[in-house]
Amino acid sequence: MNISNYAELFALLVSIILFKNLLKHPFYIYFIPFLAITCIVEIYAIGKDRALKDILYNYFFAFEFFFYSFIFYQNLQLPNLKRLVKILFFIYIIAFIVNQLFGQGFYEYNRYTYILGSFIMVTFVCFFFYEAILPNTLHTNLLQKPIFWVATGLLFFYLGTVIIHAMIQFLTNGPLKKQAIPIFQSIVHSLNIILYGSFSLAFILCRHKKTSSPQL
Repeated sequence: MNISNYAELFALLVSIILFKNLLKHPFYIYFIPFLAITCIVEIYAIGKDRALKDILYNYFFAFEFFFYSFIFYQNLQLPNLKRLVKILFFIYIIAFIVNQLFGQGFYEYNRYTYILGSFIMVTFVCFFFYEAILPNTLHTNLLQKPIFWVATGLLFFYLGTVIIHAMIQFLTNGPLKKQAIPIFQSIVHSLNIILYGSFSLAFILCRHKKTSSPQL
């Protein structure tokens, strides 16, 4: 196990300990099964051959994007933005299926659809922050909102993964070829710590009673 696995397990443990508090905020309780599946997949993949890992992660990432899309869809208030969430996720699913059938296939890591999904997740985060600066929401304290930390963690994680996926080709073919994989892994581990640390903070903030605001 690596530090990313421990970060995932820590977030799962926090969500289980505070599950009664998560019930105060709609949809946060779903993080418990989601994080449990995440930990199972990540730990099961340890030591497995490359082909099996690629198949496993391809479908897990699709599930992951579905879960985060669901969270943003339920949180956003503007009908047009909610509609865009459905459209963009539908585009991702079509791209995923096409890439599986006619592109990189079932047995290869679907890098292109992962990058597409990452861009879409960053877009959803932008939707959230756009709503957060609207006049009727400016009076709220974003730092006290669990969804703010979820969105912030996702922003750092997916922006970072897009950048590192774009750089990996350069790293593996450039002067840092021998250090490419350790650099990639170090950045990914750091991003995972930020992501699951943000989730853990969001779960802790769920201890506060839900306000009258319709946002999570």
